[in-house]
Parts: sequence; C-alpha cells; structure tokens
Amino acid sequence: MNTFQLILLVLAVSFCGKLLSHIHDNAAPNFEDFISCLESNSNNVSSISQVIFTPTNSSFLPIWEVAVNNQRFIKSSTPKRSLIVTPINDAQIRVTLLCSKKHGYEMRIRSGGHDFEGVSSTADVPFVMLDLTRMRPVDVNVAKKTAWIYGGAMLGEVYYAISQKTNAFYFPAGICSTVGVGGYLGGGGYGNLMRKFGLAADNVVDVRFMDVNDNILNRKSMGEDLFWVIRGGGAGSFGIVLAWKLRLVPVPELVTIFLTNMMLEQGATKIFHKYQYVVPTIDENLSIRVQMSSEKIPNTNKKTVRILFYGLYLGAVDTLLSLLHEKYPELNVTWEICQEVTMIQSSLFFAGYPTDTSREVFANRSSVIKLNGQNKLDYARNL
Repeated sequence: MNTFQLILLVLAVSFCGKLLSHIHDNAAPNFEDFISCLESNSNNVSSISQVIFTPTNSSFLPIWEVAVNNQRFIKSSTPKRSLIVTPINDAQIRVTLLCSKKHGYEMRIRSGGHDFEGVSSTADVPFVMLDLTRMRPVDVNVAKKTAWIYGGAMLGEVYYAISQKTNAFYFPAGICSTVGVGGYLGGGGYGNLMRKFGLAADNVVDVRFMDVNDNILNRKSMGEDLFWVIRGGGAGSFGIVLAWKLRLVPVPELVTIFLTNMMLEQGATKIFHKYQYVVPTIDENLSIRVQMSSEKIPNTNKKTVRILFYGLYLGAVDTLLSLLHEKYPELNVTWEICQEVTMIQSSLFFAGYPTDTSREVFANRSSVIKLNGQNKLDYARNL
C-alpha cells in the first residue's frame, strides 16, 4: 500500500469518525435534546418540525418502511434508527449534521433506493437516518449534455427525466430502476453502457457536497483527490453529496435488444464458456448480460440449469446479426428475438417490464417491487 492509498483509507473513516466522536461520552442520547437543537438552530422552527420523526410519532414506522425495499429487514428484530429526518433543503441537512455531532448520534444517509444490506436504515447504535427522498429533482440540459441529480433520486427517475427531453442522449447507469443515485454513484456504478462509456461514476463531472464541518463544496473547491474518491469510494464515508452533475452520453435513436436462453442439455455450458472469451473483445457497442438459475426438470426429481443471455446493441438489428454471425454464431440470435427500441424502452426491458409499458412507471415510486433476499455478485480475476 502506497502513501496515497493509506491517506485515502484514513479519510474514508474521518467523516463517520467525527460524527461518532461524542457517542462514547453519551451512549444513549436523548432525542428530545436533539429536536431542541434542531429547532434552536433552524431559521424556521415550523418547517424543521415537519421533517423530524421519532419512535413516538405515528408516521415513524411507515416512513422508515416505505423505502426499505428488501423485505428481510422489515421485522421486529431489525435494529431501527433512533430518529428520522426527511429534509427538503440544504439548511435542514446542515442543522441535522450539526445536532448529530453535538448529541452523539451516528448518521446514516438514505437516498431512497433499495439497500441489500440495510446499512442506510439499520444500526446497533443510536443514529439519525437522514432520508433524502424528498430531495430528488432531476434537471436535464440537453444543449449542454448534462443533468443535475439531487441525492434522493432513483435511477428510473433519471431515465424518465432524460427521456422526456431527448432520445439522443442517455446516462450510462444500471438496469435496476429502483437503485438510489447516492449509493450507486458513490459505489462506482456499472451498467449496460459500461463497455463504451465506463462506470456511471466516470461520467460525474461535478457535485454539491457537504463535509463534516458543514461546508458546501464543489469539484473545484474540494480538489481532484476528494472528487476522485467519492465516485467509487463510498461518498457517504466522506460527507453528504447533495447533488451530482452528470455527463449525458450520445446514443442512437433506436437500439437493439434481445433475450435468448438455453438449458445445460442444449449445450449451454460450452456456449457460456465461449461467451467469456468473445464478449470482452467484441464491438464495444454490444453488451451481453448472463443470468443463471436452477430449475426442476418436468416430471422428474432432477434439476438442471437455465442460462439467459440479455443483449443490448447500440445500433440496428442488421448490424448486430452480422456481428454475432461472425463472432458468436453459437448464441443463435435471430430476427425473431430482437427488438429495435428507444433507450428508455431498453431500460424498461432490463427492469423486467414489457417494452410497451408507459415510461411513467419509472416516475411512480408506489410501483417499486419489494425484494426479499440477499444478492451477491462474484468476480474472478487472473493476476
């Protein structure tokens, strides 16, 4: 580990460390003192009181549960937050940060997307959950090929806002529309356009960022080192990202999608083996995702494996078929399983919706599908 990497590791805990500096002095802080702190340091007592929720408030549990998209955390044994604050502006975030430090609360930041591990909504220590879901405007500027995204937005809301303005640009993010932009961009973020445009975090060009001392910084004022590390190193480890400025990337008016699947008995193992060698070197306009699942063989007690290949090509069907015929004929992609669609329709497809579904589904938070389980993706690398 070099000196620079060591410095980054120290910085990674500095934000949370400072927030926790009072916890050991006051292991069981009183939320009434915290509320009094918020009110006394706020310019608008009425406004701040409307965004504070304690366990004695009837809205407390529903507000916590509404954005907990993994059902395995919605149970009585789950360690719950001491307080919830749902700010609507920077000033309310600033005073929440101030009072969290003063009264010994850890802070967890929830941007509204699904959280597989519950780290934004559960803890074994007294903490304040800063829920940013009320701060989620998406401002798209097609002329400048950029968009400002506030921390509480989900990827589907970003896709929807872009599609309302243009079909010629998009943002290279993930397939799951219910992911919150804060955790996604702070963790790097990969998706179908990664081979051509890199990680989602590579296409963040500026931020509005509040550090532990409640200074609001941008890329220029924070410096390139901090700007680099919050785009993949976990933004919440260093402060609170209020908003992200994204670079939109050019895409064709129509792209091609396909889905094909096969069983082990149909030679899926050999076809997947070739996939691992073909896809890394094929045209960067083509992305193919693989999903494997076990299933029971009908009328037997035996199981087999089904492999699904989902494809997105930034171009026409003819060009895609010609490419696959030359490089990967074993996949057997034909006209019949291909569709030419807009990028927003491709996002619907990969999110599990029919391509003729109204794009408004991405702007409707009540349509979010709840999960119940734990996912893990494994990567192997030859060193």
